[in-house]
Amino acid sequence: MTTVNCYQSECVNNKNDKCTLDTIHIAFDIDHNYEEFFPCGTYENILMAPEYKEPYFMRVQNPKTKRVEKREMKGKKVELLGMAFYTNNDTRYEENWWLTEEKTGFGAHKENILREPEVARRAITESTPVRELPDEEVCHD
Repeated sequence: MTTVNCYQSECVNNKNDKCTLDTIHIAFDIDHNYEEFFPCGTYENILMAPEYKEPYFMRVQNPKTKRVEKREMKGKKVELLGMAFYTNNDTRYEENWWLTEEKTGFGAHKENILREPEVARRAITESTPVRELPDEEVCHD
């Protein structure tokens, strides 16, 4: 069997930079338009998988009014040190994912939460729950 190298790290068929499929479809970009181009016709982004479609809220600040609001997002729910978070990062790789805490909507890097979990736990108990915040006001400038 031929080994096919895969450098699309977010492809569901990529494992250690090797394609896991028995057969693949090779696509060629005739127009040389490299936007959203993937050389493999069987490319499937892991972030489009159902587990990355869980709705959650992220805490944001309106740049005009400075009001704290909630923005609806979609991501994968993960548990870390007994706390629930959401991420839009590929969790197959042990990287420093960006995590949004479920109750508060605050975001932090995974390594910061592992280094100082008490800060995250204190924020959960002391902050207004993100679901109680007003919806994000969309600015149409």
